[in-house]
Amino acid sequence: MRSFCVECGTEGPVHGGLCANCLPQKRSLVDLPSVLELERCVHCGRFHVPRGWAETELEDALRQTVAKAAAVSRDVRDHQVLLHMDLRHSDEVGLRLSHRLVLPELVAEQVSEARVRLKRTTCPDCARQHGQYYEAILQVRAFDRPVAEEEMETIRGFVEERMRGEPRLFVAKEETMHGGLDIYLSSNRAAKALAQRIKAHLGGKVSSSPKLHGRRGGHDVYRVTYAVRLPAEAA
Repeated sequence: MRSFCVECGTEGPVHGGLCANCLPQKRSLVDLPSVLELERCVHCGRFHVPRGWAETELEDALRQTVAKAAAVSRDVRDHQVLLHMDLRHSDEVGLRLSHRLVLPELVAEQVSEARVRLKRTTCPDCARQHGQYYEAILQVRAFDRPVAEEEMETIRGFVEERMRGEPRLFVAKEETMHGGLDIYLSSNRAAKALAQRIKAHLGGKVSSSPKLHGRRGGHDVYRVTYAVRLPAEAA
């Protein structure tokens, strides 16, 4: 049986009586707010996309933001977006969006426009770092001698290497005191692993002492000092 568009009379596939050209004009298959908001951290440059804070390009962050905000008709089986950006100024992007919509009977296209406000803020990781947040202290001393400068550089190298493999790890503060080194770290787990690595490489002993810092979500929160005591003679 032949099908005809009830609007223009064109013969061919129709959805709800409308052809691919008339359908988007008579019925909105994608509803998108005219104004969207996208947060970007002023310190690290990451964007706050639906899955969390991510290091990605502006276009990809905008695409994810649009996909999250768009209300697509239940009849649509597949939705693809071609995005055209107009960076009007540092705080706003104009978008022209071409939506390709696959329905059971046909493929239609719909065009929409939106403005995206770029909100400058501070992500949680940077807020902790700039607030000198820390979970543990890596405290390095030596028996009957000061820690040698070469040993300190080795330890700093271990910390830097660990930070490259763990993006959310940072040093809140470093102090040289009492002939040794105190490094305040954002991760208790990383501090514990570093203490064991120092012991394995330079020798000595490791001990730990937790101190109650407060409560979060109904649970006690501790800050732990990992004390590494190097041998009396440098390795």
